[in-house]
Amino acid sequence: DEVLSKLQKLQDNLDGLQAKKKALDDDVEMCKVKLVRADKLIGGLGGEKLRWAETVKKLNVSFGNLAGDVMISAGAVSY
Repeated sequence: DEVLSKLQKLQDNLDGLQAKKKALDDDVEMCKVKLVRADKLIGGLGGEKLRWAETVKKLNVSFGNLAGDVMISAGAVSY
């Protein structure tokens, strides 16, 4: 009877540890998925950085031409 009791305790302990191992394995898989998603997001944001840098260059050129554009527009309106 004592042996069966110890055996049952060990079996219960084993079941608990196996459930914990499965939960940890599930967490590992979820972390892998999150890492893949994060990598894709970072890669996408890198492309956005280039696009924004190009937009800033274009806006700086437009800003430089602003005074001349206003003068031409004012001349056209007064004509």
